[in-house]
Amino acid sequence: MYDKALHVEWKRLLGITRFRKVVGLTDELDAAFEESVFSSLKKYYVDCINLYEYYSCIDGTTQNPFVMGENAFTNIMIDSGISDEGGPCDPATLTRIFGQANVEVGDKNSVENKQNDDKALMRHEWIEAVFRIALGRYEASHPDLNPGEKVGLLFDQYILKEVSVFLERIILLSNYTASILYLILY
Repeated sequence: MYDKALHVEWKRLLGITRFRKVVGLTDELDAAFEESVFSSLKKYYVDCINLYEYYSCIDGTTQNPFVMGENAFTNIMIDSGISDEGGPCDPATLTRIFGQANVEVGDKNSVENKQNDDKALMRHEWIEAVFRIALGRYEASHPDLNPGEKVGLLFDQYILKEVSVFLERIILLSNYTASILYLILY
């Protein structure tokens, strides 16, 4: 399931000119570079989407639990330690990244854009935001890494480092859900 979703999201991202520019995929003939970036994303995709879905559901500021509002985005940045005053990922920069990734592309009346809530990230926009954050965080300190490797570094140094907190929350949520279902069913 995740593998199919990853390919759908990746295809969608490659169709967005701004994403291609951000990650340096300006030449369609550079298949090796594209594969390298994709492989790095693939390694962290399940964690990336689980994080997105969890924080989207607990946000409460959007009417759609399948999109990520800015509060959920900010909470991930704070909980993972990515947000840092005075650093490359200060709150103002992260707010700007949220806005940059949230721009709808193409016909505003298309089915996809009508489903795309304003001021909320869809999954492919969340992935774009993760790339933008990783590039901003490691632009100066690791200029030799490709965008996918920078995403990997972001997950290893921040997001997965704090995964114990995230996993604890998932377990608590699962236990709560199970207890509610048990009460309803019996």
